[in-house]
Amino acid sequence: MPSPTDFNLSPYYDDFTESKKFHRVLFRPAFAVQARELTQSQTILQNQVEKVSDHLFEKGAMIIPGEIGYDLNYYSVKLSSIGSGISLTTFKDIVLTGGSSGVRGLVVNTDGTDGTDPDTLYVKYLDSGTNRTSTKFTDGETLSGTATISGSETTITCVVATCHTGAAAEVQEGTYYINGFMVSVSNQTIILDKYTNTPSYRVGLTVTESFVTPNDDATLNDNAAGSSNVNAPGAHRFKIDLTLTKKTLTSTEDANFIELLRLSEGLLQNKVRTTDYAVLEETLARRTHDESGDYSTRDFEIDIREHLLSGTNRGIYSSANGGLNSKLAIGLSPGKAYVKGFEVEKLATTYVDVEKARDFDTEQNFNTRFDVGNFVNVTNVFGSPDVGFVSGETEAFKAINLYHTATASRGTENTGSGSSINTIGRAKSKGFEYSSGSATSNIFVSSGITTAVYKHFLFDINMFTHLNILTAQAFTDGEVITGGTSGASGIYESISNEEAKTVASCTSASPGVATVTAGHNFVEGQQITLTGNYQVDSVATTSKVCTVRNPAATTFELFDTDGTTAVNITAFTSMVGNHGVAILSTVNGTFVPGETITGGTSSNTAVIQADAVGFKGVTEFDFPQVKQVGMAGSPAYTADASLDSTSGSNVTLSGSVDIANSSNAVVGINTRFNSELKIGDSISFTNNSGNTETKLIEAIISDTSLTLSTVSAAASTKTSVTRRRSLVQEAQKNISIFKLPYETIKTLKTTANSGITDTNFIVRRHFTGTLSSNGDVTITAGTNETFTALGEKDFSVSIMTTGSGGTGAVGDVLSLSGNQHEGNTIFNLGGSPTGKTLTLDFGSNYAGHKVKILASVNRSIANSKSKTLNTGTTLQVATSVLANNRDGINLGKADVFKINSVHMAADFSTNATSSDTLVTDRFTLDSGMRDNYYDVGRLVLKTGELAPTGRLLIDFDFFSHGSGDYFDVDSYSGVVDYEDIPSYTSTSSGEVYELRDVLDFRPRVDDASTIGVGAQNRSYDGTGASTVDVVKFNTDVTSDFEFYLQRVDKIFLDKDGNFKVLKGASAVTPDIPGVLDNAMHLYTLFIPSYTLDTADIGIEAADNRRYTMRDIGRLERRIENVEYYTQLSLLESSAQSLQIQDANGFDRFKNGFIVDNFTGHGIGDAGNLDYKVSIDYANGELRPTFNEDAIQLIESDDDGTAIVELDRTAANYQKTGDIITLPYTETTLIDQPYASKTVNVNPFGIFTWIGSVALTPQTDEWKETERAPDLVISNDDGTWDTLVKNSGNPNLQSVELGTVWNEWQNHWTGVSTSNSTERYEQRHGHGWRVMQRDIKTTTRTGTKTRTGIRQVLVPKTVTRNVGDRIMSVAFVPFIRSRTITFNATRLKPNTRVYPYFDSDAVTAYVTPTGGSLGGNLITDANGAVSGTFAIPDPKVSSNPRWRTGQRVFRITSSSTNDLTSAPDTAGNTEYIARGMIETVQNTIISTRTAGIEFRATNETENVTQSSVVRGASRQVGYHDPLAETFMIDDEGGVFLTSIDVYFSSKDENVPVTLQVRDTVNGYPGQSILPFSETTLNPSAVNISTDGVTATTFTFESPVYVQENTEYAFVLMANTTDYNVYVARLGETNLGSSRTISAQPYAGVFFKSQNGVTWSADQNEDIKFKVKRAEFSNVTGTVNFTNDTLAGRTLKTNPLRTTSGSKDITVLHPNHGMHGTSNNVTISGLSSGSYNGIAHSDINGTYTSIKNITLDSYVITSGSSSNATSTGDVGGASVVATQNRVYDVLNLSGIQTMQLPDTNINHFIRPTTGKSIHGSESEFSLTALSNKLAVVGDNNINFTAPQMVASDINQTNEMSGQKSLFTIIELTTTNTKLSPVIDTQRLSAFAISNRLNNPTTGNTPNFVADTAATGTSTAAVYCTKSITLENSSTSLDVRLAANVRSSSSIKLFFRVLGAEQDEKLEELAWTPFNSDGSEDTTVTPAENDNTFKDYKYSVEGLKSFTSFQIKITMTGTISSYPPKAKDMRAIALAV
Repeated sequence: MPSPTDFNLSPYYDDFTESKKFHRVLFRPAFAVQARELTQSQTILQNQVEKVSDHLFEKGAMIIPGEIGYDLNYYSVKLSSIGSGISLTTFKDIVLTGGSSGVRGLVVNTDGTDGTDPDTLYVKYLDSGTNRTSTKFTDGETLSGTATISGSETTITCVVATCHTGAAAEVQEGTYYINGFMVSVSNQTIILDKYTNTPSYRVGLTVTESFVTPNDDATLNDNAAGSSNVNAPGAHRFKIDLTLTKKTLTSTEDANFIELLRLSEGLLQNKVRTTDYAVLEETLARRTHDESGDYSTRDFEIDIREHLLSGTNRGIYSSANGGLNSKLAIGLSPGKAYVKGFEVEKLATTYVDVEKARDFDTEQNFNTRFDVGNFVNVTNVFGSPDVGFVSGETEAFKAINLYHTATASRGTENTGSGSSINTIGRAKSKGFEYSSGSATSNIFVSSGITTAVYKHFLFDINMFTHLNILTAQAFTDGEVITGGTSGASGIYESISNEEAKTVASCTSASPGVATVTAGHNFVEGQQITLTGNYQVDSVATTSKVCTVRNPAATTFELFDTDGTTAVNITAFTSMVGNHGVAILSTVNGTFVPGETITGGTSSNTAVIQADAVGFKGVTEFDFPQVKQVGMAGSPAYTADASLDSTSGSNVTLSGSVDIANSSNAVVGINTRFNSELKIGDSISFTNNSGNTETKLIEAIISDTSLTLSTVSAAASTKTSVTRRRSLVQEAQKNISIFKLPYETIKTLKTTANSGITDTNFIVRRHFTGTLSSNGDVTITAGTNETFTALGEKDFSVSIMTTGSGGTGAVGDVLSLSGNQHEGNTIFNLGGSPTGKTLTLDFGSNYAGHKVKILASVNRSIANSKSKTLNTGTTLQVATSVLANNRDGINLGKADVFKINSVHMAADFSTNATSSDTLVTDRFTLDSGMRDNYYDVGRLVLKTGELAPTGRLLIDFDFFSHGSGDYFDVDSYSGVVDYEDIPSYTSTSSGEVYELRDVLDFRPRVDDASTIGVGAQNRSYDGTGASTVDVVKFNTDVTSDFEFYLQRVDKIFLDKDGNFKVLKGASAVTPDIPGVLDNAMHLYTLFIPSYTLDTADIGIEAADNRRYTMRDIGRLERRIENVEYYTQLSLLESSAQSLQIQDANGFDRFKNGFIVDNFTGHGIGDAGNLDYKVSIDYANGELRPTFNEDAIQLIESDDDGTAIVELDRTAANYQKTGDIITLPYTETTLIDQPYASKTVNVNPFGIFTWIGSVALTPQTDEWKETERAPDLVISNDDGTWDTLVKNSGNPNLQSVELGTVWNEWQNHWTGVSTSNSTERYEQRHGHGWRVMQRDIKTTTRTGTKTRTGIRQVLVPKTVTRNVGDRIMSVAFVPFIRSRTITFNATRLKPNTRVYPYFDSDAVTAYVTPTGGSLGGNLITDANGAVSGTFAIPDPKVSSNPRWRTGQRVFRITSSSTNDLTSAPDTAGNTEYIARGMIETVQNTIISTRTAGIEFRATNETENVTQSSVVRGASRQVGYHDPLAETFMIDDEGGVFLTSIDVYFSSKDENVPVTLQVRDTVNGYPGQSILPFSETTLNPSAVNISTDGVTATTFTFESPVYVQENTEYAFVLMANTTDYNVYVARLGETNLGSSRTISAQPYAGVFFKSQNGVTWSADQNEDIKFKVKRAEFSNVTGTVNFTNDTLAGRTLKTNPLRTTSGSKDITVLHPNHGMHGTSNNVTISGLSSGSYNGIAHSDINGTYTSIKNITLDSYVITSGSSSNATSTGDVGGASVVATQNRVYDVLNLSGIQTMQLPDTNINHFIRPTTGKSIHGSESEFSLTALSNKLAVVGDNNINFTAPQMVASDINQTNEMSGQKSLFTIIELTTTNTKLSPVIDTQRLSAFAISNRLNNPTTGNTPNFVADTAATGTSTAAVYCTKSITLENSSTSLDVRLAANVRSSSSIKLFFRVLGAEQDEKLEELAWTPFNSDGSEDTTVTPAENDNTFKDYKYSVEGLKSFTSFQIKITMTGTISSYPPKAKDMRAIALAV
């Protein structure tokens, strides 16, 4: 654009016009030259220049840097007065000090009063005054300083009125393109706002064009002195002036204005840039995106945290700072990506707000089906059971007795007597309804009519076990009976009985026949103890055990204990026969015949008889053996279980039978009587006459011989036999909780219904009444109720007592259909509305009868039952019996909410108080909730915890129940927070029920209901009880409710570096939102409704990995999926197609299966207390858990002694700072020797104390291994169940990472891509949310139902590439506790600062140098501060904890870490906790990650590259460095050692810093090369007047730079007093006459206004010298040994004393001291006595230990007295030394850098260790001559365990020698390069398998694998329980295993019948093949990779519909753990 000035006027007459196309003026001789021709010549040339310039530059473009800058911290001070005789301008450049504040400030500008504003100073504050916190001068104080006035130093003063923060803009000297001219601008400053710093202006240059004449400027006159023309007026000049000006944003006066900067409310909107051809950047970005799309090179790891900080919830914001419970704070860690081709790098964790899913919707008239089964079909009914409560008449849910013998007399329970007890169980009635049958005279059932079938619905079924004992020994009712051999236990029932019969005579015969005159109850096969006086085989006998055979009413035969050998009685004098039946309930384990049983209270004993002729010494009854049900009462209720094929369970037995006519002997052909029949079974068969006979089994002799109870009616030949048993129908439908269709129900009191419930259903309710003389009775429904219409299923009527009527008897069941004998309708609804009343008219023949009516009632507008939380309820447990009850401590209250505390007294003589020992952690709470009722709660002792030894004071909260119809979410409203509403996990199905989302119809037992006593009959009519009307089965509950909606959100990163949240729409099934333009998708968040817990949020990471061509070549993911699906499909097909045949060769029915390919923990029952295994996810293998730890290594001499410099010299290596290299000397690499001028290091004079922070160590190569990591992916397939928060398995707490095999590589250091698909291991040696715990899935094929568990998803993980290694990021561990030293420089001097870590205040964990923990941090006069930061232990829940990764450590003067405005001073650095750090970052290669230079004091994140220049940003603090680029061309690169620069001046206090940075597009970047930042205090800076004295910046360690790569060194200082020498082209070199005629150096000199926007000056270069290392060509040998192992601080009270003993058990997990000769030092006990032993007798070193397990050992105290009591003591500060045993070693924790032409070799010298139950020898160090060559970053596997010994063991057992040597050899063939070792990262990762081989002899407190929980085996796998549709009786399990000769795998099972109301998890385990071994012995594997097939099977089990499989793994060599693959477990029918 040409100049707007018109030159075609007098006297110039420049009439140039382009249209004439003139390009030259051609002068001619003899023709006068016109003035206009001379002027036009300039115009023609100017026109050409302008055309070129218009092509290159925009109007207003900056040509030569003259940058525009702004300062929003332009501090202003209004003055009230000035010292006498002092001019305001005198204060310029003077340092003033506040008289009262002590604050110092440099005056940078002044502004005199304008009549409105007073005189004003503008200052830069230099420190924080005397109190170290002041940021400004104090109002009213006097300021003083020293100025030179008239040549003398004078004190000048002024008085402050008020202090403010203003804003200013400044333009540097430079050149701009203006109106076609290159116009110079001078340095100018303009005040934008005096007293505020949120300016809104357009700032730019006002262009003023003018003509200057000689009259205006005398220099235009001719200066040709000595000529006649001297001083003659000359030509006029054309002048352009540029003035820095501000205009309002709305100003349109742009004619002569060039905008350079635009600010709005302090936010930068636009800024002119140095001309840089930005179109190239855009083009390159577009090409990058077109080619590669969006991708990340370092992931932005996600951390979902609460928005509102509350307690220890890891929230981010306090309520005062805007924290909201309705929001989430999504943390996104530092990362790097390319978005739309632009590089975006974030340097600190950024939090974005996401709303929780709190929107809701309303559902109206939803039908919830009350789908209930669990009924038995009964016939021969007498009366009816009590279900509901009628005062004085019926009892709610009255007990039902179960008998194995059918009714002998209607109305009489067939209990049996003496030794023949028929009671086999107990249950409760839930319902009773008609099923089928016809009535006679309105009677369904009577003494003559028994065929009608009724459904009797049951719950709380408890089956008994009968122990037939050899004596009449009686036990105490309710005591626990324990088997001496089996360890099984059960509760003694009061109905147990015994029989002692006197034998009147006994024949002398073989067998002898005993006669009991009064009769007896002995049965076939029972064994009795005969005491008296008699002879056997002529030998006098007083006591003998005999088997009863062929019993008759008064006689029986005597056989020996085998049941087949006759007892030869040769003489008889007297005999008494004794037999007892001990009936047990809630049996745990399996009693065995012949064992002695003992009573827990009485201590009485008895012996169980042996099995004989099919009669079992131990009979475990299940429901199919029930033949009669009965209820006591008046009248009683009895009924027989229907055994026909329709109602019962009929099975055809194997083989066929022969039965002779009139015989009870049955001969089988290919039969399996022992496994398929039980004594008492009913069988049917067709005889040879074609008739069906039904018989009972009396005795089972063998698989092919049995005896019937009665003789046959006719012969039967080769006939088949059908077994007839009772059957609980629809057993899987046995729960009284019903889920509503949505999760997180808000309320049933909807807004649409004005807050009133609208719930309707039908209930079954009991009534009683006496029929009138007319035979009728009327009953009335309640409020909002009516009776339903007639249906025989809806109404059940039985006669309770008879009256005057002559028809019907007590117990008869009546029909209501049709008319009675008088012709009237029996069933009559009446009242208003119709159905309000019901009249039953049976006619006068029924007059006076009392009837019980079970009626169906319509219930409308039902209400929720209320719950009241009773807090602080206390219970004193006074006796040892109560405190140590097998089934837990009865709390006496149901529906217990939580345990607050449990305190234990010293003994049982005095009550416990709240000051006694706190033992809460020993117990778990059983709230009492069950599938069908609320039982009393109980406190259960955890496995392995010490039993109470004193009275207990229990403090707990429980819910009491009020009135209403059901429990729902509103029952808890206002009682507990919505998030705290409990959940319930079904004891039968394992399904989880969130009680906010259900209709709960469970009744509550009364407080008197007891746990673990005989005659357990839960009562529902006492204090505290709460009953409900039972909803009619298989009807709908109709309700309205509001429910919360879920939502799916997405998180994006845009190209400007902003995280954006795309909020989805709330819905029942929400759609996934779309995409954001110009942004990269990072995560999809599946936000569950209401969002109860951050852990519930599903995370799906977008796969934005960068794929190199090598990555693409692997096709990793595709192959992984194909392999996985193929494996899983084949495994499932294998289970389904596996042929399992019966004895006849026919295929067995498979009722269900479970398969586990061991690629995750989803099938295993991770919540089971015994679940202790790891999964090798990569190889699909099950193996023991492991312990992992990092062994800190230290540099040492080759003999393990401390290193000195002479040792290094002798070993040919050098240590510089933290870096080890080959030895080197320093040589000059680059030398720019010229200087012609100086340049200020801070050219703009703008600084805001941006500090530099250094950490030592800066990185951590290890992580916390004893706290569960955070999952960062969804766990919907259960793959990562062991890592789920609150997994329910306390035994996995602190060892969660030990369940993911090889996680130290796969999830920490990464697996090399070169062998990631191969399986190669080094092996060396001497000789090497409430979790759903049960799953039920069902598929139907034909008419059969098959149930199975299988995984259907690929195990989820996300991987990322780090260099040439691949790492999974499925979960993120936490940063471990360690102490870090920090050193901060360049901060504002004398200022208090505050430390923050990842935005969390950490003052409490920081110790200033020379100060105390938590003390104030104050910078010194140079702006430096240092101290230590002790990262708190993340295992302590109350401590803050941080995820591993890159976290910002920040020091700031803001006490709140306010980032919205700039603090006075701040500095950031990164702390990196990663197993694998990115050592290659763009142009930077090092052993550490690059540092970042932050641009502002409020900056904690950064966008490295963006071409955007328009957009809002606020930058209120920055500094102005200089930079010089350089490049080296040495092949392979070089190591820089130092840089010399030359200063002419320096500051008195403020230091100067030099950094080496990368470059981006030729400009200095922000990434600082590791070790390259060096800060020098003024005392170390040399100055000179001629630029010859160098200041050397020596790097902490050599800095590697690559060849042909451009770098920049940067100089910066927070002062204007540092000036550096530069050389300018064309100027004279200082100290010589030489002209600098060529660019001094090929690099580029840069200035910056804010450290980011750089201006290049091609004509200048800093004077500098770069030096490099010249390495020696030798072999360096570096030795590292283990550092002293830190002792472990044990858990609270880790010392267990035993009364009367000096032995103390030390509870010390993974102690590694497996041999008795180990030494251990105990310390940390405070002064005092511990159960009678003084602390001084416990603290100390012990030279031997005993009774060693993996997690404990015993020491013997030096006390002279024994412990006075048993208990756990010690407090929380006990420390014990420990070894670190390992089976695998990994050296990835040693950080090295190997460049081309260099080499690193690794060797190790380990020390032998010992397996816990092995025979290895310990403490033998590998000799140097036998050192082992290893690969540094691969797993090193050993053939026997090795160890790093504790210091005390090294001293006492190894003569002080170290126990691990790592030797590294360094070589190079290029003397400019060396391999590198970083001593800040020196660790070896030690991994040990937790494998043992426990026995009663080697393990204290041994617990067998058969126990329900608590096995001593360290490696145990349990499947989730599987529930079957059809019952089964057999199991078949197959798996592949690698089992070495030193190891074993054993399998166990447990099963549960559908009718049993017990917890499967509380049942004992049964071994396959009696000891858990395989069916056929498999020879051990010869190597680690051979897997062999194993088979386990069992048959003849009691009918079951739920089962679990357990695998135990044991071994004596921990380096050879058993491993399993591909498990298939199949449940089989008969």
